[in-house]
Amino acid sequence: MELRNSDYTIRNEYVADKGQQVYDNNATAKGPKIKLAKEHELADFIEEKIKGKFSPEVIANEIKEMNEFEINLHHKTIYNYIDKGILMVDREDLTYGNYKKSGSTHKREKESTRRRKQGRRISDRPKEAESRKKPGHWEWLLEGKKGKGEPFLLVLTERCSRKEIIEKIEAKTKTEVIKGLDRIERRIGVCKFRNQFRTITTDNGKEFSDYKGVEMSFTGSNIPRTSHYYADAYCSW
Repeated sequence: MELRNSDYTIRNEYVADKGQQVYDNNATAKGPKIKLAKEHELADFIEEKIKGKFSPEVIANEIKEMNEFEINLHHKTIYNYIDKGILMVDREDLTYGNYKKSGSTHKREKESTRRRKQGRRISDRPKEAESRKKPGHWEWLLEGKKGKGEPFLLVLTERCSRKEIIEKIEAKTKTEVIKGLDRIERRIGVCKFRNQFRTITTDNGKEFSDYKGVEMSFTGSNIPRTSHYYADAYCSW
């Protein structure tokens, strides 16, 4: 983890309890567990199969028949891991591209949402963010269980390295979301945050609607700390 020296420089130290802290935060918020967290060989196997033009349905069945891994995955779980960026592949890598449920229809975005997203759609994001080759481009999710008084987890995932930053917030509101991001910026440092977080992409939830608050540093500086983009409504990332 990053620690500040007496001269305000930053040093990195390994802290054995950090992993347990992340686990405890997840348990507190009652968020879903990621089955692939410790199954790196299985993750590599799935990615290679998808690059070899096998569908998630075929891969899930093959994993079950092979009986070489400690866990089995449903094909819907594989799709979910692709969409969340847990696997290093995209929907475009699938044999037939972005699979859709039969008979499904896309809802239209609200006019207010279209105005807010003007110039901030995922298609406006720098092209380098799509390749996963250059660090600095993050995807942001909010996980947790609905219920009065239940906390939530802000989960930021860096597209290139898969590095995750998890911050607990008290409620699913845009105010709490900004407070959580402000705390992360304080810990990392203003300049370092700006260099590490070149873009942040979120879904279209109301909790992420304050793009000005996402981009503005807690210091009130006129220099944006990041650039905020929105995924297309009712579509995978």
